[in-house]
Amino acid sequence: MFFIFHDLSVRTRGTYRLKFTLVDISSFSLLSAISDGMMGAKVGQRVKAEVVSRGFEVFTPVTFPGSGEPTEL
Repeated sequence: MFFIFHDLSVRTRGTYRLKFTLVDISSFSLLSAISDGMMGAKVGQRVKAEVVSRGFEVFTPVTFPGSGEPTEL
């Protein structure tokens, strides 16, 4: 698996969701796809699955509610 973004940062307060797309790139040739003019079709055929995450809330440093209550551990 490859992840394009190893570290994500959101700076604007709000509720967001992430979309994950699993693509089979085992025999994909970018140069041949571009030269054939079929970039979208070839990529679309290789998508194996897509999922959207649950919403997560982003806070500004001033509005961050802090960590939860500590446990007895």
